[in-house]
Amino acid sequence: MTKNNSVLRNAQKLGRDQQKSVMGGAPISTGRRCCEWDQNGKCYIWTCDRCQCP
Repeated sequence: MTKNNSVLRNAQKLGRDQQKSVMGGAPISTGRRCCEWDQNGKCYIWTCDRCQCP
């Protein structure tokens, strides 16, 4: 937990453009699209709704 907290603290120091690049260029609030499903039909790889799947 301590490691995660220090990472979050460092992220707050970044500028707005840098934060976007860290998050992959998409805000968290955008829609999600599923790229791959497991054998039970549950999605396990998500991407943003306008992104291409890897």
